[in-house]
Amino acid sequence: MTQLGNNYASKIVVLIDEYDAPIIHLTKGSDLEKANIKVMKDFFMTLKSLNSYFQLTFITGVSKFSLSDVFSGANHLDDITIDASADAMFGYTQEEITQTFSLNLEGIALEWSKNSDKEITKDMVMKQITHYYNGYSVVVDI
Repeated sequence: MTQLGNNYASKIVVLIDEYDAPIIHLTKGSDLEKANIKVMKDFFMTLKSLNSYFQLTFITGVSKFSLSDVFSGANHLDDITIDASADAMFGYTQEEITQTFSLNLEGIALEWSKNSDKEITKDMVMKQITHYYNGYSVVVDI
């Protein structure tokens, strides 16, 4: 394992997206789910043992609580799910979207208006984008 640290001038950044994908659609309690959870648990325990080589480990998924046993061996991680300081670190804020992509939003509104019996505005496009990415909190019907 020392070779891992010797080949890099700086520490490694580990990015894992949708860590829970191998099990979220499996039948709860099935043999395959149990096997996949064991593999994942072993993987995260290995990550913990190599932690001194990492500058950052960033893990995303949608199953925080139902897979808590997966992380029992990786109890060194900080959960920033509801940390206010992490809000603007990942993705775009609504203000950034409306400022940076204003012309794009206008173009989308014009294109959507061509296929609609009513005029579509930039605000309506933003509501639809919000619905698509935050559908659990906003319901929009254009």
